[in-house]
Amino acid sequence: ARRYLRINGAWRDHLLFAMIESDPAARFMT
Repeated sequence: ARRYLRINGAWRDHLLFAMIESDPAARFMT
């Protein structure tokens, strides 16, 4: 279960990073 959470967390971080890259205004949220 921990491994799945780690993969899911990495995917979420990657998706979040992509969103921040596409929208500079999103950087203020982090």
